[in-house]
Amino acid sequence: MVMQIGKISVHGAVTLKVHAEELKVEVPPMIKAKVSPNMQISLTPTLAKIEGDVYLPWGRISVAELPPSAIGVSSDEIMLNEDYKPQPQSRELPMALETNVNIHVGDDFRLSAFGLTGNLNGQTQCGTKR
Repeated sequence: MVMQIGKISVHGAVTLKVHAEELKVEVPPMIKAKVSPNMQISLTPTLAKIEGDVYLPWGRISVAELPPSAIGVSSDEIMLNEDYKPQPQSRELPMALETNVNIHVGDDFRLSAFGLTGNLNGQTQCGTKR
């Protein structure tokens, strides 16, 4: 697979199909996993729709300490512009988002965090209500 950094311009609707067999994913130093996605992503100017299945047949999650990103931003946060004046914040997505993703965790997925060790398996569905 060849990936290049660039710009793409699309007018109208786009559908992407994402499929892989045991793609190795690492997020050092905490996560190593094999991921098999079978997803479809549909985009229009007003809607992003993500659906399909993600299989995690093997994985290791080891958490020694919480990363800085685990600490949430205060609800009273105010961003300032270069003149130190409050800057309006927009937290809305540029388009509507619909999701329906089934996550399947296999029998060889292990977690080690803060003295807790264990195996994870099963499935869950992540989606938006229609």
